[in-house]
Amino acid sequence: MKPGVNFRTAAGVMLAAAFCYKGPKGVRNLAYQTGQAYEAIKVLWSIPEDDYKDFLDSFEVFHKDTLSFYENSTEDFMKVRSYYKVLNRLCTLGNVEKMYIPPIIDPKVGVFENQMLFEAGFADQLDLGTGKKSLEIGCGRGRITHHVASHTGADCTGMNIDPMQIQIANQYANETGMTGQLRFIEGNMNDPLPFEDNTFDAFYQVQAMTYAQDLKSVFSEIYRVIKPGAKISVLDGVMLDGYIASDSYHRRLLRETREVTGWGHLTHHSEWKAAAEAAGFVVIHSKDPSWSPDRIGSQHMLIEQEGRYFGLLAVVVKVAALMGIIPKHIDTLIERLNRHGESYMEMDKKNMLTTSWHILAQKPLAA
Repeated sequence: MKPGVNFRTAAGVMLAAAFCYKGPKGVRNLAYQTGQAYEAIKVLWSIPEDDYKDFLDSFEVFHKDTLSFYENSTEDFMKVRSYYKVLNRLCTLGNVEKMYIPPIIDPKVGVFENQMLFEAGFADQLDLGTGKKSLEIGCGRGRITHHVASHTGADCTGMNIDPMQIQIANQYANETGMTGQLRFIEGNMNDPLPFEDNTFDAFYQVQAMTYAQDLKSVFSEIYRVIKPGAKISVLDGVMLDGYIASDSYHRRLLRETREVTGWGHLTHHSEWKAAAEAAGFVVIHSKDPSWSPDRIGSQHMLIEQEGRYFGLLAVVVKVAALMGIIPKHIDTLIERLNRHGESYMEMDKKNMLTTSWHILAQKPLAA
């Protein structure tokens, strides 16, 4: 899968497209993002044939009805892991290295900046600080946990199903001198969590729990491993009142949106709140921080912004692939990533779903 052209030249073409789109002042951490994108291009350039094929095949799992997602949990688990193994590299080419569209905290800035604002905000809500311990499930490459640890001084543990992303997270912690504060382990939220009772002072997760086979069971395990009085922050994709399950067009939009977002089951936000309460939590709030009466949709502005960027990148990559500057398989991967983005935006604008539903809850002191 390696053409006989200079890799640095080809990578420069892709990075130049990103720079022209964002501008030198378009992103607060442009140098960091450029470096991460360069590393992602290197990996995608020589992606193993099996990883490439498994990624393209993994989309089959999102064609299922959300209620039948775990009919064959072993097979589905492997497809999801194959999906994220490559997806994390593709997302790093844009502003979604952390693989989530955040709530709109500040409409004047973009995806990356709103991620940073949201993460600092929920870390403060969790009352984290030096000497305290937090847990994240679905940590991906560990960048959210890294930010929370840097912002609060807390000792943070992250867990994820993909060993490659765990390796990347630990490597970055070492490069930034934070191995004493950060710990990343491989694990599945649908198994009992590998921690003693009352271990952590806080818990958080960002768009990972749609892969919970049973929400109440996962919330119950979280309840078990955090201390009495500890708070949890859960941000995830939920269904809204605008979605009508009996409407075939709505179901098609949902199927296509799941291919873009990679979500497992999607249920109404009321079911998430009920599951947290059934596990014993006192819900402080259950809401969409992005919602505004003067805005169409919840996150449409940020989804559209990222869609334009990846659209531009797709054009640049396709032209470069046709000219033999970039491997053709990169063009295929970018095209697959971009497919059905318009369905995602339509569902958001019509209040069928949101990826930014936030639950802040607390384990009672008397627990």
